Amino acid sequence: MTAYRALPAGIRSAFYQEFASAPFLLAVCLLAGFGFEKLIARRASALTAAFLCLAVLDPVYRGSTSWFVASPPENFPLVSRDVFEESRESPLAARRAAGRSLPPGRMETFRDSMRWMSHAPVLEIATPNGNDPLA
Repeated sequence: MTAYRALPAGIRSAFYQEFASAPFLLAVCLLAGFGFEKLIARRASALTAAFLCLAVLDPVYRGSTSWFVASPPENFPLVSRDVFEESRESPLAARRAAGRSLPPGRMETFRDSMRWMSHAPVLEIATPNGNDPLA
């Protein structure tokens, strides 16, 4: 049985991984730092310098060759409150159509860009997207 399953249902339904991952990763990094200090840093300064160079240069090298950084900007069209995929009319029309009913209607996509769902909070459009901790 995991700790998550031991939580009451009311807490489990409002718990998202996005909120727990930052403190967990910080704790893992602190433990790694303490282990580094205990095992390596006190033994040899040259070894410490080598590990420090590796820790700095590896993310720079790996990050510069990742698909997100190496992709051309055309693969990631602009999405803001006023512009959606290079169109200024689309967000306005969607907000206008959703605001015609009370409560405001939700927007669903059918054979269209999935960016409508993932960028709905930026566009200020209600969607039936279920995994949205900031809704």
